[in-house]
Amino acid sequence: FFNTENLFDTINDPEKNDDEFTPQGAKFWTGYRYKQKLTSLSKVIIGAGGWELPQIVALSEIENRKVVEDLINKTPLYKSDYRIIHKESPDARGIDVAFMYRKKFFTPISENFIPVKYPSNIGSGTTRDILYVKGKTNQNDTLHIFVNHWPSRWGGQKETEEKRIFVAGLVKHTTDSIFKTDKNANIIIVGDLNDYPTDKS
Repeated sequence: FFNTENLFDTINDPEKNDDEFTPQGAKFWTGYRYKQKLTSLSKVIIGAGGWELPQIVALSEIENRKVVEDLINKTPLYKSDYRIIHKESPDARGIDVAFMYRKKFFTPISENFIPVKYPSNIGSGTTRDILYVKGKTNQNDTLHIFVNHWPSRWGGQKETEEKRIFVAGLVKHTTDSIFKTDKNANIIIVGDLNDYPTDKS
């Protein structure tokens, strides 16, 4: 899992709050800086695999599918066989989660984007979907992978805690359902949870 820390392209999307990541925006986000970031991210992914590229990679804080395609096709990763699972999320800033897999090592069986809709007592706002990918490895093991980017602590840890607890409950509800069908299921939960192991979520 890799939080890419705001992997935005330089194009202003009128439907997203991405103005700061444009050449005229607060971050002065130019094509040169974007390419630099893509190259740096690819080096970390290559380094994480050592002699062999990672077979599966989960990402958060990516703006859209195109930036993941650029990460694969416009960096040293272009020689890889990575495929992408992604869907635009309702997050106001436009940041999503995504999943990359090498087709000779992993074959998706199903993919599901679990929407996060807060009950009225928690508050409003939008956040990232939870990506659930079920697939088989080349060793014929079935994996259930959950890619998360839970609500941030922006506004205070206590003030936002209920939102993270709610999202954790959505993940647990789904994993409980999987275990009812297969008590030995291989489940991997990854992501930026914006909480610590000691927190309630």
